[in-house]
Amino acid sequence: MKCLKKACSVLQSSTETRLNKFESMEAFQLAATLDPRYKLDWCHDYDNEVQDIRDLLIEKYNMARSVDSTTTDTSPAEPPPMKRNKFFAVANRSFTPRPTPSETEVSLYLNQPCL
Repeated sequence: MKCLKKACSVLQSSTETRLNKFESMEAFQLAATLDPRYKLDWCHDYDNEVQDIRDLLIEKYNMARSVDSTTTDTSPAEPPPMKRNKFFAVANRSFTPRPTPSETEVSLYLNQPCL
């Protein structure tokens, strides 16, 4: 029994030593997060790791959307909307920052339960 515990301990430390380098690689972080079986469950919430991965995912999502929109945008240009004086309307309302569409979509994905 003692030999089995030692073998398990050696195997665990060896695995951690060999695989730790992949946890800090951006591609592997994104791959694990985009796998619906894991999402952010693999993260340790020290040093704001969860928020860092979330921000990275939003950044990559925005990059992909900007590349996609520049390569596939064949719609005719719309005329600019008529400008109206909105000074008083803006001055009378309180400012509440809205989440960007990418933040909303990423949050929707991450808030769903893992498969």
